[in-house]
Amino acid sequence: MNRAIAFVPWMFVLLWSTGFIGAKYALPYIEPFYLLFIRMLFTLVVFAGLCAVFKPRWPGPAAAGHQMVTGFLVHGCYLGGVFAAIKLDMPAGLTAIFVGLQPLLTALLSWRWFGEKLLGMQWLGMVLGLLG
Repeated sequence: MNRAIAFVPWMFVLLWSTGFIGAKYALPYIEPFYLLFIRMLFTLVVFAGLCAVFKPRWPGPAAAGHQMVTGFLVHGCYLGGVFAAIKLDMPAGLTAIFVGLQPLLTALLSWRWFGEKLLGMQWLGMVLGLLG
């Protein structure tokens, strides 16, 4: 079981990073939010299977609310915007570059608005992320 769990992060990176490629080829034939809906149906099936195998403890109401807001922001706003941009003929690579700069923008805005500074390990993560 530990080998299977060690494989999960690699699978996540593979599936997440191929989303731009899949969007590029699918969006000429389907609307962006319908594609997201189908993607979420597949995700639901996968997570239902994982829940059947691992039998996790269900989140409380507060945690479930946080997860719903996060899911809406990530999948509705972030991916919806990405898919809509690609549908409107923005190149998938350029879209990936724009959204790849999101951590840098987040760090800049939190420094400017909240006075937060990145720690050394966060800077390392930022540099590694920018290097690809």
